[in-house]
Amino acid sequence: LENMLQGVNKSILGKENNEVTRNSAQKIINEALTQINEPTQATLSRKGIFRNVFDAPARSHIVVVGCGGTGGYVIPHLARLAYGLIPKGKEIKITLVDPDKVEEKNVLRQNFVESDIGEYKADVLAERYSSAFGLEIATVTEFATAKLLDELWRNADPRVRNSRLPLLLIGCVDNNKARREFHEFFKKGGGSHYGARYVELMGWIDSGNEKENGQVVLGSFYRGSTYYLPFVTQLYPEILDETKDPKEKEVNCATRAAEDIQNIFVNLTAATHVLNLVNMIYSAKKTSIHGVEFGLLGASSPVFLKKGLPLDKLDTGETLWK
Repeated sequence: LENMLQGVNKSILGKENNEVTRNSAQKIINEALTQINEPTQATLSRKGIFRNVFDAPARSHIVVVGCGGTGGYVIPHLARLAYGLIPKGKEIKITLVDPDKVEEKNVLRQNFVESDIGEYKADVLAERYSSAFGLEIATVTEFATAKLLDELWRNADPRVRNSRLPLLLIGCVDNNKARREFHEFFKKGGGSHYGARYVELMGWIDSGNEKENGQVVLGSFYRGSTYYLPFVTQLYPEILDETKDPKEKEVNCATRAAEDIQNIFVNLTAATHVLNLVNMIYSAKKTSIHGVEFGLLGASSPVFLKKGLPLDKLDTGETLWK
Protein backbone atom coordinates (compact mmCIF):
# COMPACT_ATOMS: atom_id res chain seq x y z
CA LEU A 1 0.00 0.00 0.00
CA GLU A 2 2.82 2.37 0.88
CA ASN A 3 4.51 1.63 -2.45
CA MET A 4 1.27 2.38 -4.29
CA LEU A 5 0.86 5.76 -2.60
CA GLN A 6 4.50 6.63 -3.23
CA GLY A 7 3.87 5.76 -6.84
CA VAL A 8 1.02 8.29 -6.91
CA ASN A 9 3.28 11.02 -5.55
CA LYS A 10 6.01 10.19 -8.05
CA SER A 11 3.50 10.12 -10.90
CA ILE A 12 2.18 13.57 -10.05
CA LEU A 13 5.29 15.33 -8.72
CA GLY A 14 8.30 13.46 -10.13
CA LYS A 15 9.96 15.26 -13.00
CA GLU A 16 10.86 11.98 -14.68
CA ASN A 17 7.18 10.99 -14.78
CA ASN A 18 5.56 14.31 -15.57
CA GLU A 19 3.88 12.77 -18.64
CA VAL A 20 1.76 10.44 -16.50
CA THR A 21 -1.87 11.53 -16.68
CA ARG A 22 -4.15 12.17 -13.76
CA ASN A 23 -6.20 9.14 -14.81
CA SER A 24 -3.19 6.91 -14.34
CA ALA A 25 -2.59 8.32 -10.90
CA GLN A 26 -6.25 7.80 -10.02
CA LYS A 27 -6.00 4.18 -11.08
CA ILE A 28 -3.15 3.65 -8.62
CA ILE A 29 -5.19 5.28 -5.87
CA ASN A 30 -8.18 3.07 -6.66
CA GLU A 31 -6.02 -0.04 -6.42
CA ALA A 32 -4.78 1.09 -3.03
CA LEU A 33 -8.32 1.76 -1.82
CA THR A 34 -9.35 -1.70 -2.97
CA GLN A 35 -6.77 -3.25 -0.65
CA ILE A 36 -7.97 -1.05 2.20
CA ASN A 37 -11.62 -1.93 1.65
CA GLU A 38 -10.99 -5.63 1.02
CA PRO A 39 -8.28 -6.65 3.49
CA THR A 40 -9.37 -10.29 3.41
CA GLN A 41 -8.79 -10.50 -0.34
CA ALA A 42 -5.42 -8.80 -0.05
CA THR A 43 -4.36 -11.19 2.70
CA LEU A 44 -5.52 -14.23 0.76
CA SER A 45 -3.66 -13.11 -2.33
CA ARG A 46 -0.41 -12.60 -0.40
CA LYS A 47 -0.64 -16.01 1.25
CA GLY A 48 -1.19 -17.70 -2.07
CA ILE A 49 -4.72 -18.86 -1.31
CA PHE A 50 -6.57 -18.92 -4.60
CA ARG A 51 -3.64 -17.10 -6.17
CA ASN A 52 -4.33 -18.55 -9.60
CA VAL A 53 -8.10 -18.42 -9.27
CA PHE A 54 -7.94 -14.63 -9.15
CA ASP A 55 -6.72 -14.84 -12.73
CA ALA A 56 -8.35 -17.94 -14.18
CA PRO A 57 -6.21 -19.64 -16.85
CA ALA A 58 -6.81 -19.03 -20.53
CA ARG A 59 -7.81 -22.68 -21.00
CA SER A 60 -9.50 -24.84 -18.40
CA HIS A 61 -11.74 -27.86 -18.08
CA ILE A 62 -15.03 -27.90 -16.16
CA VAL A 63 -16.53 -31.31 -15.44
CA VAL A 64 -20.14 -31.34 -14.25
CA VAL A 65 -21.12 -34.59 -12.54
CA GLY A 66 -24.87 -34.97 -12.22
CA CYS A 67 -27.22 -33.56 -14.86
CA GLY A 68 -30.49 -33.87 -12.96
CA GLY A 69 -32.12 -31.58 -10.40
CA THR A 70 -29.31 -29.08 -9.78
CA GLY A 71 -26.93 -29.90 -12.64
CA GLY A 72 -29.68 -29.48 -15.20
CA TYR A 73 -30.02 -25.83 -14.20
CA VAL A 74 -26.28 -25.20 -13.80
CA ILE A 75 -25.39 -26.40 -17.31
CA PRO A 76 -27.30 -23.87 -19.49
CA HIS A 77 -25.82 -20.89 -17.66
CA LEU A 78 -22.39 -22.47 -17.49
CA ALA A 79 -22.53 -22.75 -21.28
CA ARG A 80 -23.62 -19.12 -21.45
CA LEU A 81 -20.64 -18.11 -19.30
CA ALA A 82 -18.24 -20.10 -21.49
CA TYR A 83 -19.68 -18.41 -24.58
CA GLY A 84 -19.30 -14.97 -23.00
CA LEU A 85 -15.66 -15.57 -22.09
CA ILE A 86 -14.57 -16.44 -25.64
CA PRO A 87 -14.08 -12.78 -26.69
CA LYS A 88 -11.97 -12.30 -23.55
CA GLY A 89 -9.55 -15.01 -24.59
CA LYS A 90 -10.81 -17.64 -22.13
CA GLU A 91 -11.58 -21.13 -23.37
CA ILE A 92 -13.59 -23.48 -21.16
CA LYS A 93 -13.93 -27.13 -22.14
CA ILE A 94 -17.13 -28.61 -20.65
CA THR A 95 -17.75 -32.29 -19.96
CA LEU A 96 -21.04 -33.63 -18.57
CA VAL A 97 -21.10 -36.91 -16.63
CA ASP A 98 -24.29 -38.79 -15.72
CA PRO A 99 -25.26 -42.45 -16.23
CA ASP A 100 -29.02 -41.82 -15.97
CA LYS A 101 -31.65 -41.50 -18.64
CA VAL A 102 -34.58 -39.07 -18.52
CA GLU A 103 -37.70 -40.58 -16.95
CA GLU A 104 -41.25 -39.29 -16.91
CA LYS A 105 -40.96 -38.32 -13.23
CA ASN A 106 -37.98 -36.04 -14.07
CA VAL A 107 -39.99 -33.68 -16.28
CA LEU A 108 -41.63 -31.87 -13.33
CA ARG A 109 -38.49 -31.08 -11.37
CA GLN A 110 -35.61 -31.18 -13.82
CA ASN A 111 -34.68 -29.27 -16.96
CA PHE A 112 -36.25 -31.72 -19.39
CA VAL A 113 -39.41 -32.07 -21.49
CA GLU A 114 -41.46 -35.10 -22.47
CA SER A 115 -39.65 -35.58 -25.79
CA ASP A 116 -36.41 -36.14 -23.83
CA ILE A 117 -37.73 -39.25 -22.06
CA GLY A 118 -35.57 -42.29 -22.69
CA GLU A 119 -32.46 -40.31 -23.67
CA TYR A 120 -29.33 -39.89 -21.54
CA LYS A 121 -29.55 -36.71 -19.48
CA ALA A 122 -25.99 -35.67 -20.31
CA ASP A 123 -26.54 -36.15 -24.04
CA VAL A 124 -29.79 -34.16 -24.06
CA LEU A 125 -28.28 -31.15 -22.29
CA ALA A 126 -25.02 -31.27 -24.26
CA GLU A 127 -26.83 -31.27 -27.59
CA ARG A 128 -29.24 -28.54 -26.53
CA TYR A 129 -26.67 -26.04 -25.26
CA SER A 130 -23.82 -26.82 -27.61
CA SER A 131 -26.21 -25.97 -30.42
CA ALA A 132 -27.47 -22.84 -28.68
CA PHE A 133 -24.01 -21.37 -28.02
CA GLY A 134 -21.83 -23.01 -30.65
CA LEU A 135 -19.76 -24.88 -28.08
CA GLU A 136 -18.31 -28.38 -28.04
CA ILE A 137 -19.67 -30.13 -24.95
CA ALA A 138 -18.49 -33.68 -24.27
CA THR A 139 -20.50 -36.32 -22.39
CA VAL A 140 -19.79 -39.47 -20.39
CA THR A 141 -22.76 -41.71 -19.59
CA GLU A 142 -21.29 -43.73 -16.75
CA PHE A 143 -20.78 -43.41 -12.99
CA ALA A 144 -18.06 -40.93 -12.06
CA THR A 145 -15.31 -42.85 -10.33
CA ALA A 146 -11.95 -41.47 -9.21
CA LYS A 147 -10.36 -43.35 -12.09
CA LEU A 148 -12.73 -41.76 -14.62
CA LEU A 149 -12.05 -38.27 -13.26
CA ASP A 150 -8.32 -38.94 -13.52
CA GLU A 151 -8.73 -39.94 -17.16
CA LEU A 152 -10.83 -36.87 -17.94
CA TRP A 153 -8.23 -34.65 -16.29
CA ARG A 154 -5.18 -36.20 -17.94
CA ASN A 155 -6.81 -36.38 -21.37
CA ALA A 156 -8.74 -33.14 -21.69
CA ASP A 157 -8.17 -33.38 -25.44
CA PRO A 158 -8.72 -37.01 -26.48
CA ARG A 159 -6.48 -36.43 -29.51
CA VAL A 160 -3.48 -35.49 -27.35
CA ARG A 161 -2.15 -37.80 -24.65
CA ASN A 162 -1.61 -36.18 -21.24
CA SER A 163 -3.27 -32.97 -22.43
CA ARG A 164 -3.98 -31.90 -18.86
CA LEU A 165 -5.86 -28.66 -18.24
CA PRO A 166 -6.69 -26.92 -14.97
CA LEU A 167 -9.81 -28.72 -13.80
CA LEU A 168 -12.87 -27.51 -11.91
CA LEU A 169 -15.26 -30.24 -10.79
CA ILE A 170 -18.87 -29.26 -10.17
CA GLY A 171 -20.60 -32.00 -8.19
CA CYS A 172 -24.39 -32.01 -8.41
CA VAL A 173 -25.02 -35.49 -7.04
CA ASP A 174 -27.48 -36.75 -4.45
CA ASN A 175 -25.38 -39.52 -2.90
CA ASN A 176 -22.25 -39.73 -0.78
CA LYS A 177 -20.86 -42.69 -2.70
CA ALA A 178 -20.08 -40.33 -5.58
CA ARG A 179 -18.60 -37.73 -3.22
CA ARG A 180 -16.24 -40.34 -1.82
CA GLU A 181 -15.01 -40.97 -5.36
CA PHE A 182 -14.45 -37.22 -5.82
CA HIS A 183 -12.55 -37.10 -2.54
CA GLU A 184 -10.37 -40.03 -3.59
CA PHE A 185 -9.49 -38.26 -6.83
CA PHE A 186 -8.45 -35.05 -5.09
CA LYS A 187 -6.72 -36.83 -2.23
CA LYS A 188 -4.41 -38.49 -4.75
CA GLY A 189 -3.79 -35.14 -6.33
CA GLY A 190 -5.50 -35.92 -9.60
CA GLY A 191 -4.11 -39.42 -10.01
CA SER A 192 -1.25 -41.61 -8.89
CA HIS A 193 1.21 -40.31 -11.48
CA TYR A 194 0.44 -36.61 -11.74
CA GLY A 195 -0.07 -34.68 -8.52
CA ALA A 196 -2.43 -31.73 -8.35
CA ARG A 197 0.44 -29.48 -7.32
CA TYR A 198 1.54 -29.57 -10.95
CA VAL A 199 -1.72 -28.07 -12.09
CA GLU A 200 -2.60 -24.38 -12.04
CA LEU A 201 -6.01 -25.03 -10.48
CA MET A 202 -7.77 -27.99 -8.97
CA GLY A 203 -11.19 -27.08 -7.63
CA TRP A 204 -14.34 -28.83 -6.47
CA ILE A 205 -17.66 -27.06 -6.06
CA ASP A 206 -20.10 -29.40 -4.35
CA SER A 207 -23.83 -28.87 -4.12
CA GLY A 208 -26.07 -30.80 -1.77
CA ASN A 209 -29.61 -30.26 -0.59
CA GLU A 210 -32.55 -31.66 1.29
CA LYS A 211 -36.20 -30.75 0.80
CA GLU A 212 -35.96 -27.06 1.73
CA ASN A 213 -32.29 -26.34 2.47
CA GLY A 214 -28.79 -27.16 1.38
CA GLN A 215 -25.19 -26.03 1.03
CA VAL A 216 -22.66 -25.28 -1.69
CA VAL A 217 -18.95 -25.60 -0.86
CA LEU A 218 -15.87 -24.56 -2.83
CA GLY A 219 -12.60 -26.36 -2.16
CA SER A 220 -9.31 -26.01 -4.03
CA PHE A 221 -5.56 -26.42 -4.05
CA TYR A 222 -3.01 -25.71 -6.75
CA ARG A 223 0.60 -25.78 -7.84
CA GLY A 224 3.27 -24.17 -5.72
CA SER A 225 1.11 -23.39 -2.69
CA THR A 226 1.30 -24.78 0.83
CA TYR A 227 -2.31 -23.78 1.50
CA TYR A 228 -5.61 -25.10 0.29
CA LEU A 229 -9.32 -24.64 0.89
CA PRO A 230 -10.97 -27.66 2.54
CA PHE A 231 -13.39 -29.77 0.55
CA VAL A 232 -16.95 -30.65 1.46
CA THR A 233 -15.76 -34.05 2.67
CA GLN A 234 -13.75 -32.33 5.40
CA LEU A 235 -16.42 -29.87 6.36
CA TYR A 236 -18.90 -32.71 6.65
CA PRO A 237 -16.63 -35.70 7.47
CA GLU A 238 -19.56 -38.07 7.89
CA ILE A 239 -19.67 -38.21 4.08
CA LEU A 240 -16.54 -40.39 4.17
CA ASP A 241 -18.09 -42.88 6.60
CA GLU A 242 -19.95 -45.53 4.62
CA THR A 243 -21.61 -46.81 7.78
CA LYS A 244 -23.50 -43.54 8.04
CA ASP A 245 -25.11 -43.92 4.62
CA PRO A 246 -28.87 -44.61 4.72
CA LYS A 247 -29.54 -48.28 5.46
CA GLU A 248 -32.64 -48.38 3.32
CA LYS A 249 -33.05 -47.04 -0.17
CA GLU A 250 -34.52 -43.58 0.15
CA VAL A 251 -37.24 -42.22 -2.09
CA ASN A 252 -35.37 -40.26 -4.75
CA CYS A 253 -35.66 -36.52 -5.29
CA ALA A 254 -37.87 -36.78 -8.34
CA THR A 255 -40.42 -38.88 -6.46
CA ARG A 256 -40.39 -36.49 -3.50
CA ALA A 257 -40.95 -33.59 -5.87
CA ALA A 258 -44.02 -35.26 -7.31
CA GLU A 259 -45.38 -35.65 -3.79
CA ASP A 260 -44.50 -32.11 -2.68
CA ILE A 261 -44.43 -29.42 -5.38
CA GLN A 262 -42.37 -27.00 -3.23
CA ASN A 263 -39.37 -29.29 -3.49
CA ILE A 264 -38.77 -28.41 -7.15
CA PHE A 265 -37.38 -24.95 -6.30
CA VAL A 266 -34.58 -25.98 -3.95
CA ASN A 267 -32.47 -27.13 -6.91
CA LEU A 268 -32.85 -23.78 -8.64
CA THR A 269 -31.53 -22.10 -5.50
CA ALA A 270 -28.59 -24.49 -5.28
CA ALA A 271 -27.76 -23.94 -8.96
CA THR A 272 -27.73 -20.17 -8.47
CA HIS A 273 -25.16 -20.42 -5.68
CA VAL A 274 -22.99 -22.79 -7.72
CA LEU A 275 -23.05 -20.43 -10.68
CA ASN A 276 -22.24 -17.47 -8.45
CA LEU A 277 -19.00 -19.15 -7.36
CA VAL A 278 -18.10 -20.12 -10.93
CA ASN A 279 -18.71 -16.56 -12.08
CA MET A 280 -16.52 -15.18 -9.29
CA ILE A 281 -13.66 -17.40 -10.40
CA TYR A 282 -13.87 -16.77 -14.13
CA SER A 283 -15.32 -13.28 -14.45
CA ALA A 284 -14.69 -11.38 -11.22
CA LYS A 285 -11.32 -13.21 -10.86
CA LYS A 286 -11.74 -13.30 -7.11
CA THR A 287 -13.96 -14.77 -4.44
CA SER A 288 -14.36 -13.83 -0.81
CA ILE A 289 -16.66 -16.73 0.10
CA HIS A 290 -15.85 -20.36 0.68
CA GLY A 291 -19.44 -21.56 0.45
CA VAL A 292 -23.02 -20.88 1.42
CA GLU A 293 -25.73 -22.52 3.47
CA PHE A 294 -29.21 -21.74 2.14
CA GLY A 295 -32.86 -22.39 2.86
CA LEU A 296 -36.07 -21.75 0.99
CA LEU A 297 -37.71 -20.47 4.17
CA GLY A 298 -34.95 -18.09 5.24
CA ALA A 299 -31.95 -16.07 4.13
CA SER A 300 -28.79 -17.68 2.77
CA SER A 301 -25.64 -17.52 4.90
CA PRO A 302 -22.33 -17.17 3.03
CA VAL A 303 -19.19 -18.47 4.69
CA PHE A 304 -16.30 -16.06 4.18
CA LEU A 305 -12.72 -17.05 3.53
CA LYS A 306 -10.45 -16.52 6.51
CA LYS A 307 -7.46 -18.75 5.97
CA GLY A 308 -6.28 -21.79 4.07
CA LEU A 309 -5.00 -24.99 5.60
CA PRO A 310 -1.66 -26.75 5.18
CA LEU A 311 -1.70 -29.47 2.55
CA ASP A 312 -0.62 -32.07 5.10
CA LYS A 313 -4.07 -31.77 6.70
CA LEU A 314 -5.87 -32.68 3.49
CA ASP A 315 -7.17 -36.00 4.78
CA THR A 316 -7.62 -35.36 8.48
CA GLY A 317 -11.40 -35.74 8.42
CA GLU A 318 -11.69 -32.82 10.87
CA THR A 319 -14.80 -30.66 10.99
CA LEU A 320 -13.39 -27.34 9.81
CA TRP A 321 -16.35 -25.20 8.76
CA LYS A 322 -17.99 -23.99 11.95
